[in-house]
Amino acid sequence: MAFDVAPVEWRACGGAECAGLEVPLDYQDPTGPTITIAMARLAATGSAEARLGSIFVNFGGPGGEGTETIQSYESFIPDSLRQRFDIVSWDPRGVEDTSGLGCDEAIGDEPTDLVSFEDGFDDDVAADTIVWDRVMECVATSPVVDDLGTVAVVNDLEMMRRAVGDEALTYLGFSYGTEIGWVYATLYPDVVRAMVLDGAVPPSDGLSEQTFSQLVAINDAIVRWGRGCEQSPNCPLRDEGYEQTILRLMDELEADPIELSDGTTFGPVDLGNLVVSMTYLDQTEWGPVFVDTVAALDAGDLNPILEIAASFEGGSETATFWSVLCADGTGILSDSDYESLYAEALNLSPIVGQLPGGLFCDRFPGEIDGLPTLDTNGTPPLIVIGNTGDNATPYADSVLLDQLLANSVLVTYDGPGHTITFSDACVDQIVVDYFVDLSIPAPGTRCGNASTVGDGWFVPIGD
Repeated sequence: MAFDVAPVEWRACGGAECAGLEVPLDYQDPTGPTITIAMARLAATGSAEARLGSIFVNFGGPGGEGTETIQSYESFIPDSLRQRFDIVSWDPRGVEDTSGLGCDEAIGDEPTDLVSFEDGFDDDVAADTIVWDRVMECVATSPVVDDLGTVAVVNDLEMMRRAVGDEALTYLGFSYGTEIGWVYATLYPDVVRAMVLDGAVPPSDGLSEQTFSQLVAINDAIVRWGRGCEQSPNCPLRDEGYEQTILRLMDELEADPIELSDGTTFGPVDLGNLVVSMTYLDQTEWGPVFVDTVAALDAGDLNPILEIAASFEGGSETATFWSVLCADGTGILSDSDYESLYAEALNLSPIVGQLPGGLFCDRFPGEIDGLPTLDTNGTPPLIVIGNTGDNATPYADSVLLDQLLANSVLVTYDGPGHTITFSDACVDQIVVDYFVDLSIPAPGTRCGNASTVGDGWFVPIGD
């Protein structure tokens, strides 16, 4: 790559150190315009002699920032890693301080109408595309609109590796960060030192395949929450049922959305989105909390659910999420294709299928670059980690990615939640041993124990 990257110059910022790294806007034109990648690191705490380099971390997305998140993770990272490595993250292009698109305000308030099959889906698609076109009109004004895809992000990562002086990349990717990982391993296999991919996003045939796989997993997770409620004597929704209560409240909120003091509303889509978001969390910890919150909403107390909703705000840019997926060649569909997708979504999940939204990438104003064909021949052994109860990145996808990688080992965590590294002692020890000593776990290694977790709040679907 014909671009002479400068060494990183770190400066103090909050509880970390920050830097800006100049890289090409378009890697096909390395002498052309540049952008500055916002980076942050937690410097190694051990001696200079003990230091092994940097661990680059991406926390997911697309659209997720890293420079602030890395600081919030400091207390969760094992000391044995902190002593030996700088922990580095960054805001990918189009996010926050790295040429952020700034287009989320164009999305507006959540709609108060649910998707309905009673009169076809023409009106649902029309309503969604109005929002989409408004957001894309904003996206089109960004200088990075033609250079947002994952391949460009991976090239930025390679520039950062060179800039910090590491001979090879040590990397931890969560969720979408696993896609960044396997694309990097495909494009730069000779400079991979170690790579952990937690919550896999493998190659797919497009939006429909990804959507339906995730929809099934999300619906399974909602069913698990319902079973957890059924088996808990203290669940306030036991009589009516968790799912039935949610569906009734969504209908009631569609008929009469609640007006908030800021002029917005809390409606059925807000509730449905929260139900989905909560399934990303550890059900054994958050199940009892959320059902109490839903019960409070049903009784007329909105404050608890607004507090939970506020906790999910920030950290990720929706317009960038949409744009990166489009730039990667996902979701190039017509409006009629979306009508079919909505119908299948309703069939797969009575709750999630009612939520509007779609990737109308035929209307995306930027360049569509696509993704390379996964080919990681030449890398050292990689580790894939998958949760059996992960709905956002279903466990089957981790199994698939492990099969597609040329040299990898799958570590299975039996339990709930979306990704697990830095949240489980067993998994963390595997990651520490791998990153520090390049020790590879045995095939078939498992952590967690779903059958004994919690007060009935995590129940495997097959049980």
